[in-house]
Amino acid sequence: MVKDLITSSYFKVTGYKPVIGNQIEYFKANSESAVFAHIKSIGPEEGGFVTYSVEQVEVLPPELNITCPSCDHKFLSPDRVKELN
Repeated sequence: MVKDLITSSYFKVTGYKPVIGNQIEYFKANSESAVFAHIKSIGPEEGGFVTYSVEQVEVLPPELNITCPSCDHKFLSPDRVKELN
């Protein structure tokens, strides 16, 4: 049985959170609607965004990567890019 391949994309969320202020977060998700659903599920009183915009990005900034000190392999930092399923 062959599963349909679902490709994930990267999304940048820019907005304002109470107490924290302006914030940028990155997500890996199957769709922009999945990112919107996640953002809306966390209210401002729980540390979520008050105002925000979502945009799909082709390339993530290099500072979101971690480099292995042994082999120099680079991978996404799981605390900087949240994966939504």
